[in-house]
Amino acid sequence: MNRTLTALFAAAATALTAACAVPTEESNATEIGCVEDALTIRHQVAPDAMQLPAAGLGYNTRSGQVAATACLDVDMPARGNQSSDVRFSSQMDTAQASSALSIDVDAKAHYGIYEGQGSFKMAREATSSSGSYTILLNASQLGPLLQSNRIALAADKAELRKSDPATFLRTCGDQVVTSIQLGSRLNIAYRVSFASDELKQQLTGSLSASAGFGELSTKLAKASSSQKKSITISLSATQLGGDPSQLTKVIDPKSAVTCSGDDLDACIQLAQGALAYASDSYPKQFGTRDAYVPVSFSTAEYSAVENETGT
Repeated sequence: MNRTLTALFAAAATALTAACAVPTEESNATEIGCVEDALTIRHQVAPDAMQLPAAGLGYNTRSGQVAATACLDVDMPARGNQSSDVRFSSQMDTAQASSALSIDVDAKAHYGIYEGQGSFKMAREATSSSGSYTILLNASQLGPLLQSNRIALAADKAELRKSDPATFLRTCGDQVVTSIQLGSRLNIAYRVSFASDELKQQLTGSLSASAGFGELSTKLAKASSSQKKSITISLSATQLGGDPSQLTKVIDPKSAVTCSGDDLDACIQLAQGALAYASDSYPKQFGTRDAYVPVSFSTAEYSAVENETGT
């Protein structure tokens, strides 16, 4: 960590007040601070993350993973924060596609976090190339925000932190999960591969960056019979939260569904079904809080949430 960021964390720790409730003796925990004013770092949760953030868990910046062992006693009440959003993006490079899918491709450790690296396969499907054109549909549902207002380190973990810092780091991490945003994300990639870049430009050159499935399909319908035979269309999807089993009725999220351009009607019908799912079926899956899962979370270093009487 650079010196500037270290200084910022130190300043945040100094600015904290002692307004949080202190655990009683019966709680068997050591108060280490409040987090409302602490400087935090935000992280995204990938659809295939091995460990989801939860109250009481830490975060290891070296491995880029949420700690699997609960080391903290955390008061994390829910705050209303519901909203929804649907947007189209097209012609993205790898970095843009990864950002749209909430994937940090620059974090080397992340390649070991995602089982089967399904998120990275999805990012590749959403990335346009010289011979392909991709439209990515992002639909999201935001639920309650779980925000910590008190954090206490379990007594045995406080002792471990003093006696064996290396084991404490492996077990509890070097940061505290301070908030968790519940919600859901649906991503559908519509990828069209052309025989040549010239054909791609001819059929898609006038499309805007926010073009949807329908606009792209309309352009493809103008291709000649021979051109259509050289076009391949694939649809792939991932869903985090809600009821992903409903998605399988439209698209198998485990593999891309492919059809050829000479059967354009079938391809268009597939895309229309995916769009209908995103705009109709998907939003109806959130009648209860149980339908939401963590989609992002914030962390702070232990030093940033320690008060003057911290461990």
